[in-house]
Amino acid sequence: MKKIKYLGISLLMVFALFSCNDYLDINVDPNNPS
Repeated sequence: MKKIKYLGISLLMVFALFSCNDYLDINVDPNNPS
């Protein structure tokens, strides 16, 4: 049961990390107005 809990927490952390990276990369080209 602990393995499933840790697996779920680690997956959530990985998804949060990738979503934060996508969120911070909105303005990739500052010279190109959106």
